[in-house]
Amino acid sequence: MIPQFKSFLSEATLYEDYLMEAALSGGLSNDDKGKLHELLLAKHLHPDKQLPEHFRAEGPEAEEKGHAGSPQGVHDKLMNKVGPEAYNEIDSHAKQTAKALTDEMKANGVTSNKAKIGSVHWTSNRDRPGAKGDHEKLTGVKDVNSNADLMLSLHDKNGISSWLLEDVNLFDDLNKERETLTQIYNHVVKKDKHKVKKWFYGHFHEHHFTTSEENVDFIMLDMFIERNNVWDYYPIYF
Repeated sequence: MIPQFKSFLSEATLYEDYLMEAALSGGLSNDDKGKLHELLLAKHLHPDKQLPEHFRAEGPEAEEKGHAGSPQGVHDKLMNKVGPEAYNEIDSHAKQTAKALTDEMKANGVTSNKAKIGSVHWTSNRDRPGAKGDHEKLTGVKDVNSNADLMLSLHDKNGISSWLLEDVNLFDDLNKERETLTQIYNHVVKKDKHKVKKWFYGHFHEHHFTTSEENVDFIMLDMFIERNNVWDYYPIYF
């Protein structure tokens, strides 16, 4: 499930309040403040309090403004640009906004003890007719009206509840499996520096796409549901 936080609170109100507060710092472009606020909001929403997974910003305008690149790279450039006082001000507002959003999601039954925010994605490129944007890459569904800056993925284990009754060790086995794959990735990509470009894996009834800090595309292929009357696939060219 990919909720967009704009569904829960008025982004216009939040953003206007933010700009009024951030204006105290003076001398900074609203675009810079907005990008930094997005990144810090994503950090406070993320379950591990880390910067979001991302799709790279495209085009010369993003490059010129310094908004292209990894979340960490953009964050560090903007942090140095705005200075510590403005940074702390923006971070404080982002933390307050994250709490308001998570409280609202819980109150509306979007999150619970069985369904929590699993990942946060920083999006840059809109879906367009004939061209995949970040929404379609992430969900497998085109939405030309979506212009969300952040998208949240909910992780839950509701689908395995009945199986957990049959196998008391299943929950631990699944966690160990995830840890093992993470260790493989860290060893192959981060430690040995192999130039892996794409990492494929499968799941029933979900499609997912994101890019890691090491610029590896993670692509989850749907193993169960047809999309646009064809089975989910990803072409590989040599």
